[in-house]
Amino acid sequence: MLDALLTGQALWFGVPAIAGTGLFLLRLIMMITGLGGDLDHTDDATGDAGHHHDSTWIFKILSIQTLAAFAMGFGWAGVGALNGSNLSMGVSILIALAGGVAMVWLLGLLLRSVTALEASDNVDIRSTVGLTGSVEVMVPGSGRGAGRVSVVIKNHRCSYNAVTEGEDLPSRTQVVVLGITDDRSLRVARV
Repeated sequence: MLDALLTGQALWFGVPAIAGTGLFLLRLIMMITGLGGDLDHTDDATGDAGHHHDSTWIFKILSIQTLAAFAMGFGWAGVGALNGSNLSMGVSILIALAGGVAMVWLLGLLLRSVTALEASDNVDIRSTVGLTGSVEVMVPGSGRGAGRVSVVIKNHRCSYNAVTEGEDLPSRTQVVVLGITDDRSLRVARV
C-alpha cells in the first residue's frame, strides 16, 4: 500500500495524506485525553458577546487542525483521483484542492457543532452571586480596574472580569462574589 502512496507522482499526495492524517489523529487524541492543554478558556458556556472571551486559543487549535485537515483531504483526494481513477496530474490536483477545502469546511462545521453543544448548557452569570472562587489575575482595589477570577458553576470552570471596592486582591486569593456590575463583571471581596 505504501508503494501506491509514495512512488511516482502519487508522492505529491501520499506525503500530505499520511502526515495530515497522523497529525489530525494525534491532535484529536490529545484533545480527547486532555493532553492538549486546557481548551476551555472561555468565560462561560453561553458564548454571549457580553462576556469577555480570550479567543486566541481557538486560532491555535484551528491553525494546527485546519492545516492537518487540509493536508489529509488534499492527500487522500489526490491519491484517489490519481491512482484510483487514473486521472491526469492536473485534474488530480484540482480534485485534491477540492478535497482539502471540503475537509476544512467539515472541520469548521464540526467545531461549530461542538460550540453549539457547549452553548446548550448555558451558564447564567447571575448564578455566580454567593459563590466562592479564586483570583486568576490581580484585581485592583478601590474599583481602580478589573482583574479576573474563576468560579465553578454546574461543573464548569468559568472566568470573568472582576472588580472590588476593597484592597487589592492578588492572584490565588479566595474571593466571594457579591454581585454583578453593569458591564457584566463580578463584584468580589476577599473571603
